[in-house]
Amino acid sequence: MVDSGYEELVAAAMAAPVGGWDFGALAGRVRGSDPSWSYPRAARARLAGAERLLDIDTGGGELLAALGPLPRHT
Repeated sequence: MVDSGYEELVAAAMAAPVGGWDFGALAGRVRGSDPSWSYPRAARARLAGAERLLDIDTGGGELLAALGPLPRHT
């Protein structure tokens, strides 16, 4: 990882695309690991008997679309 100044990091962040769940602009700049749980798996388990679903600002809709079939009132 290259050390960058604060202003350079802010400029890079402002220029990065922010659509959907694409966090590619952070490649090489963050460290961590995937959680031990799966959000899609947990959501699908709860959607099985759901009549309604509210998606609150979770991105571009790619994850929501992948959870289908969705309740009638989504």
